[in-house]
Amino acid sequence: MSLQDKFGRQITDLRISVTDRCNFRCVYCRSADPENYRDHDQILSWKELERLAKVFYQLGIRKVRMTGGEPLVRSGAEEYVKYLSDLGFADLSMTTNGHLLAERCAGLMAAGLHRINISLDSLSPEKFEKITRTKSFNSVMNGIDAVQKSKLGPAKINAVLVRGINDDEVEAFAEFARDRGVIMRFIEFMPLDADRHWSREKVVAAAEVFERINARWPLVQIPHEQSETARKYRFADGAPGEIGLIAPVTQPFCVHCSRIRLTADGKLRTCLFSKDDHDLRAYLRDGASDEDLETFIKSVVNEKEEGHHINDPGFVQPNRTMVFIGGALPHSIENMNKITSNSGTATLIGIEQPETLRAPEIEKGVGCDFDNYLLVPDNALDERIAAAKAKLGRDAVILGHHYQRDEVVKFADFCGDSLKLSQQAAEVDGKYIVFCGVHFMAESADILRRDQQVVVLPDLSAGCSMADMADIGQVEACWSELGGVTDTSKIISVTYMNSTAAIKSFTGEHGGSVCTSTNAPAVMKWAFARGEKVLFLPDEHLGRNTGYRMGIPPDEMIVWDPFQELGGNSEEQIRAAKVILWKGYCSVHQRFTVEHITRVRKENSGIRVIVHPECRFEVAEAADQIGSTEGIIKAIKASEPGSQWAVGTEIHLVNRLTKELTDRKVMSLDRSVCVCTTMFRITPVHLLWALENLAAGKIVNRISVDERTRKYARVALDRMLSFR
Repeated sequence: MSLQDKFGRQITDLRISVTDRCNFRCVYCRSADPENYRDHDQILSWKELERLAKVFYQLGIRKVRMTGGEPLVRSGAEEYVKYLSDLGFADLSMTTNGHLLAERCAGLMAAGLHRINISLDSLSPEKFEKITRTKSFNSVMNGIDAVQKSKLGPAKINAVLVRGINDDEVEAFAEFARDRGVIMRFIEFMPLDADRHWSREKVVAAAEVFERINARWPLVQIPHEQSETARKYRFADGAPGEIGLIAPVTQPFCVHCSRIRLTADGKLRTCLFSKDDHDLRAYLRDGASDEDLETFIKSVVNEKEEGHHINDPGFVQPNRTMVFIGGALPHSIENMNKITSNSGTATLIGIEQPETLRAPEIEKGVGCDFDNYLLVPDNALDERIAAAKAKLGRDAVILGHHYQRDEVVKFADFCGDSLKLSQQAAEVDGKYIVFCGVHFMAESADILRRDQQVVVLPDLSAGCSMADMADIGQVEACWSELGGVTDTSKIISVTYMNSTAAIKSFTGEHGGSVCTSTNAPAVMKWAFARGEKVLFLPDEHLGRNTGYRMGIPPDEMIVWDPFQELGGNSEEQIRAAKVILWKGYCSVHQRFTVEHITRVRKENSGIRVIVHPECRFEVAEAADQIGSTEGIIKAIKASEPGSQWAVGTEIHLVNRLTKELTDRKVMSLDRSVCVCTTMFRITPVHLLWALENLAAGKIVNRISVDERTRKYARVALDRMLSFR
């Protein structure tokens, strides 16, 4: 038996909070304040915890982590570990503050514990004392030493970085990992603080941490399971220790989440940021059978959230803070001014933010059976949108991508593909650039904007599955590994427009260029004039189709899988390759197959098939023509009246061409007509919300790329824009 949610994720990991109490009185956490303790009868007894553990094991849970509060302050922790071990859980771990660990380590190991995580906010004894309001620094260090000497080692040390508090200790923590041989894990600060003082300005991005450590001690990525939260790295010089980066804010991993949580008072939570608790304690104490409990748990897990939505405009912080969920993270920084000062940021309050519209997905980023959820365009808000746009006048410029829905794109001042809109973003004079596309496009607009201009994305959840397939840590690790095999000074990085600002910045800093599907051949030619190899990010299919049409044989193009050593290649293959293709793809364009082409030709004599170069190689080869988004439009518009076209690209563009070119027959290559579900998330409601707030002087959903990233990304984008 196994637990699975409605998105097909296998749920195998359980966090169990055994107490809400703690022996530290940290200034950023209320867990040690007596007024916040729950009565003993509100906390699950050990017998109740044992029974629930057995039920979860029967449901397929195989990994358990004990948390608190501080789990070691509750008498009986070792006995519960032994019970869990005897049940047969494959992986048993515990998160602790380390104060009691030195004296309890041997007992925990004997009971069957496999791993230990230790929360540590600072390596400075003075700062540690101010934060925890204890003199326990040496006790924690002794606890770490005890773990390192036992079979529980290497210890995992968790540090949550908060800007202005302990972000100056990144290099010190990394050196600690090298000296002690521990696994040092850096966790991004999440909005789970009791006083609601979290802000993005206080988040230290995992990419920044990687960059800082890698600059001093080059890192090599270690393969990991998809469901793991941490991206893991070893030191390239062979030093002991390991670095882990956990980026729930800047690089969410919700799509592969396998975790649920049981709180100390018996509430089941399917996400750290769940708005609702599900009361297992009540079921237990009302006499529910094991079968009843299993049925209830399965029904709750089935409705597990798709993601935490931190980056959605309507995100609401959960009522429970981390200590009452189970774990150890900073929760309030109101009193941290005793250690350091933090500047506040103004809160912009406008009309209620609209919820994200999520189209039915058959996989991340793509949905089919289009007619079931977009029968009639929503034009009810046209007058209000037009009025808000008129009020803003020349101050606002709306950019709309070809894949955007009709009822939104009709308000665009400029419509185009990624290249065309990037050029417009660099040339417009408006104070506000409202980008009705996806996140990476808005980032590019912010990189290219003029001073005093502001870029707004109407729905922050409008992302790109392809762009998410290459994070900066993975690319940096790839570059480092390549450097151990070949001369990276002879490799030119080329990144597709569909990539994050961080990847564009990497490309610019390493002498490369951005490209689009339109100018990819010109950029690749430029790259080979300057180097012997090309690292093509993040779409392997565009890279392969472009390289092949430039005369590069398929056997001289290899695929780099970031989850394997050397990308899954031998050193000989890397040295022989001319093009190194990142393993990434567009979910929509992967839907088109050679079988679709065969069928449409059989049913429509004389029809021409044109597909986007993001399609698979065999599809591009079978088609009559390949073309970028703009190329598809130009080819069909230039064709003779009466001609027939089957188009392998996103359905909004195909439908628009069908309506516009009534003297030609234009259809989708795939009968199930696939839609880009993330682009689909920007609705008329989101556009109206953004425009009315801007008209009222309130900036919402601003896309802001940090200056260093912007600097080098601008270099790469300017190189692209020179290929006209």
